[in-house]
Amino acid sequence: MSGRPGAHESTTHSSKKNNYAALYTQLQVLDKNITKLQKNLQVTAEQVPTFHNLETLHSSMFLVTSQMANQKKKD
Repeated sequence: MSGRPGAHESTTHSSKKNNYAALYTQLQVLDKNITKLQKNLQVTAEQVPTFHNLETLHSSMFLVTSQMANQKKKD
């Protein structure tokens, strides 16, 4: 131990201060990521109807292609 009284408390205080600063930085990054996630979820929710339309279009194209292939086999 150091010969100075209170040296350990000073080191502990400094260590806590550094830990809180690091935690604060991590919380800022987390907040930024959550905000970005919320925006991405909003965009995705807005695009759901378009995805549904695209799914319907692809299904229709698949059915028509299948019917055409089956008709060629019969001919």
